[in-house]
Amino acid sequence: MKILYLIDTLYNSGGMERVLSEKANYLVKHYGYEIIIATTHQKGRKEFFPLDARIKREDLGVNTHLPFTMPCYLKRLKGLLQKERPDILISLCSKELKHFDKIDFEGIKMAEFHFSYESLRIRGKNRELKNLQRAVAGLDA
Repeated sequence: MKILYLIDTLYNSGGMERVLSEKANYLVKHYGYEIIIATTHQKGRKEFFPLDARIKREDLGVNTHLPFTMPCYLKRLKGLLQKERPDILISLCSKELKHFDKIDFEGIKMAEFHFSYESLRIRGKNRELKNLQRAVAGLDA
């Protein structure tokens, strides 16, 4: 089984980075899965949490928080998908999630939401919630 995870960076000490690192290490060690973690703009910085040496890291070198960079990101992601041919593609719900429908991929597409859905609702982020709901509607899980 080959899984490709998408996350902005791994140099932060946040919860998403920790959970992904722990999960990826576990899947490699206990199940022998092939794991690839693609970052958007790691820029050669070391991961905050340790990763098993068998986990591949790919930095796409595109800051997706800038609005004009998404076409470049999608092109580089497409190249990575063709090169690696993963069985499962998992977004950690960053900017690329709303473009998942444009990604030609025959495997399973998933999203992992590492934020509190309820906290977005409470803070009045209804637009973000609707965008999230639209983005995940066409995914496999």
